[in-house]
Amino acid sequence: MFGVQEQSVASLVEIVPTSNILPTLLRVAETTLERYPVADVFALAQGLVHSKVVQVRMLAITLLGLTADQIVDAKTMMRKMAANDDSELVHDALGVAFELYCSRVGYAYVQSEIAEWLTDRSPIVRRAVIEGLRVWTDRPYFDLWPEEAVAYLQWLVDDDDDHVAQSAHDALNEVYDSYPHLRLEV
Repeated sequence: MFGVQEQSVASLVEIVPTSNILPTLLRVAETTLERYPVADVFALAQGLVHSKVVQVRMLAITLLGLTADQIVDAKTMMRKMAANDDSELVHDALGVAFELYCSRVGYAYVQSEIAEWLTDRSPIVRRAVIEGLRVWTDRPYFDLWPEEAVAYLQWLVDDDDDHVAQSAHDALNEVYDSYPHLRLEV
């Protein structure tokens, strides 16, 4: 196992600047996954996800996203823990984690999961998917099938949650910027 105490991780993560933190945490998470077995990384994330330090919880969610393609419980845990977290930064980390999972498995193979998460009862989960996959048509699958991105995002432009609806609207406009003909088909 790691032999790393949460306090050590917390003190390391606390020195990370709070602006533009996600790329830094992603590098830390990827380096951790390169150095340790997936099961150990998952175990570390399980311990860190309950930290009082926001950046540590963000790292935990990111680690879960990196391990979710091999450990089913990681995907469930990242969804549940981030959806119940008060920090918007942790919600942002969920978007990154979900995108990591999708890219590792392959977008063509996770379409049903994207649909499932976009219909989750938690607006935090729905918005995390939208934001995590932005710009949607920069993802290889949606670049080939932009009409599917449009279909997903149109589900949510009238969402009951204003943040979800605005994210869907903004993401949809990004798709239309790349594929203006799709705007005319709607």
